[in-house]
Amino acid sequence: MTAAKAIADSEVIIFDLFHTLVGVKSDGTSGRNTCDILGIPRNDWNSLLWESSEHRLRHSYQDDVSIIRELAHIYDPSISNSRIMEAVHSREARFRDSLINPPEERVDIIRKLHKRGHRMILLSNADVMEKRGWDESPFAPFFFDALFSCDIGYIKPELEAYKTALQVSQTTSDAAVFVGDGGSNELQGAKACGITTIMTVEIIGKSWPELIPRRKPDADYVIGSLNELL
Repeated sequence: MTAAKAIADSEVIIFDLFHTLVGVKSDGTSGRNTCDILGIPRNDWNSLLWESSEHRLRHSYQDDVSIIRELAHIYDPSISNSRIMEAVHSREARFRDSLINPPEERVDIIRKLHKRGHRMILLSNADVMEKRGWDESPFAPFFFDALFSCDIGYIKPELEAYKTALQVSQTTSDAAVFVGDGGSNELQGAKACGITTIMTVEIIGKSWPELIPRRKPDADYVIGSLNELL
């Protein structure tokens, strides 16, 4: 069986958002990187985002400044408020732009899946700043619902996140497929819930190709681009 056949046989497609539908860095979104504004090495900033973000992702922090200040001060408590404020404005604008102006070819793929009758759910680990542009995104009209960790209180790969998506879509795990890049061990969580997993390397292959081998074992299928879903 192919990924396209798995999609064709499914009732519901659960999509990850960042590095699956949009890639802030790889899609060429304009603006300075948050790490450069704060003076934090890129690898260290990525580690903070991936490993020290429970408060921002689980809705403990609902304001932009607290989100950036907490992460910045884990690395260096002396980072000034002026740099934090600059980073806040830049990050909010960049994420909004990535959601409002994604590559048209990806939007077209989602449009075609919607036209085929698939019910699609967004399930994203995101804070209030990162999700803010979703309602204006050209993706949004094609999704039955969008579930962000900062709203539902569950973070992938927690099983409750996937169970919430299944409940909202009114389906069972054997009728659903999860599509994502594999970040945050999201493929592991989906498989543990009994959901077929499809890993897309379209975006991470450009920015973090070294992550692909360690994530592949959790995927039932691996695709090079979302177009393969069709």
